[in-house]
Amino acid sequence: MNTEKINSFVYRLYKLDNPPSNTAALAKFRRGIGDNFDDVSHDLPPWLLDCIEDPKQIGKFALVGSLFALHRLPAQHETMGRCFARIKGSDSLEKRFISLLDAQGNELIQRLREIIGLAKSQEVPIDYGSLLHDILNWENPDQAVQFHWARDYWSDSAVYESLKQEVESDWKNEQASLKSKSRQEQDLNHNRLQAMIFTKYLQGLRENRAALAHLRRGLGKSQGTIGMLPYIAPFLPDDKREYSAYFLTASLFGIHALFTEQKYHDIGRIFRLLGEKKTSKEATQSLQRRFTALLDANQMDIGHHLRQVISEANSVKPEIAVSYRQLLLDLIDWDSPKKHIQKRWAKSFFFDPKFG
Repeated sequence: MNTEKINSFVYRLYKLDNPPSNTAALAKFRRGIGDNFDDVSHDLPPWLLDCIEDPKQIGKFALVGSLFALHRLPAQHETMGRCFARIKGSDSLEKRFISLLDAQGNELIQRLREIIGLAKSQEVPIDYGSLLHDILNWENPDQAVQFHWARDYWSDSAVYESLKQEVESDWKNEQASLKSKSRQEQDLNHNRLQAMIFTKYLQGLRENRAALAHLRRGLGKSQGTIGMLPYIAPFLPDDKREYSAYFLTASLFGIHALFTEQKYHDIGRIFRLLGEKKTSKEATQSLQRRFTALLDANQMDIGHHLRQVISEANSVKPEIAVSYRQLLLDLIDWDSPKKHIQKRWAKSFFFDPKFG
């Protein structure tokens, strides 16, 4: 994608509103696109073609032009999530934003028109360069644009700082116990802090049935679902490679919200506790085979195995609590070549002589 082309288009677009404004060209852009990206007017300014590398993109350029013609109040260096977060309204506004994030294909046109119309009514400026860039990348499989918008829209520094203060004492104690100052150890420290804050937030959702239902729907989806984003997006790390660990942890919490802060209470120990409840040799051997299959699973397949064990931890009496903080950290580092997570889980499971 040519950034210069995008900048050239936006520069010319903004010039249309400079005194004296080019009302005729703005009117053409306002009528420039119908309800699908193939329905583009043939009466658009000819310079538009100079800004487009791929003719298939003309509908997306025309859409941004029509939105600017609708609401000519530009912002600079403002992410779209931030722009939309400044729009005030009822609870239905959040539902509209979720619907926008979930838009596919031509659905994006009408949903953006609705949001930009609200922005106009409240004089909220829009960065149309950022918007065009994001629309051009909207259909990327990694949904990076949607995640970026969601993080900015739902980010609440007050909530984050409040949670950070709650875990600060435990965090300082952990830092004091770590002597190494290597870069790897610093990264691990950061991951620990983020995990403490995120799982502290999850604990607050344990009685929220609607939230738990949304989290459960993310099972089987490495990047979760759009419905999970209001709960997950504010805590997503900068490293996109860690997103799947956050979504999977939250999805499993949606199944079984019994939380423990007990150290070393990893998945290997949960398997061990489940094994202690087995009454036959066959059941014990079956559990051991499942555990071995889990240790052999890669990052893409591990969710299926974890769903089974967390569901079983939820169904036994008494229920077995889960350290979701430890689970999140373990999932982040699951694919380490050293396999130290797998080795620790195996030690937690096989340490009991019953499985020796």
